[in-house]
Amino acid sequence: MKYRPLGVGGYRSVPVTHQSRGVYRVLLPAQDIPDEMEYYLEIHDRDGVTYRWPATAGRINQTVVKVD
Repeated sequence: MKYRPLGVGGYRSVPVTHQSRGVYRVLLPAQDIPDEMEYYLEIHDRDGVTYRWPATAGRINQTVVKVD
């Protein structure tokens, strides 16, 4: 997974761990979790083909916003 504070700076990468069918886990260091974050998933298959989610990744990503 690649993530960054919403609209700021470069992306950081963290590994994704498969948990079960269609469920994956990502652990972020506590000090790196911003109040607003954007992210996308990127995988590479054995043939070197790259897949991204969402399809608009890199231009329009998924977002997470902290709610108090």
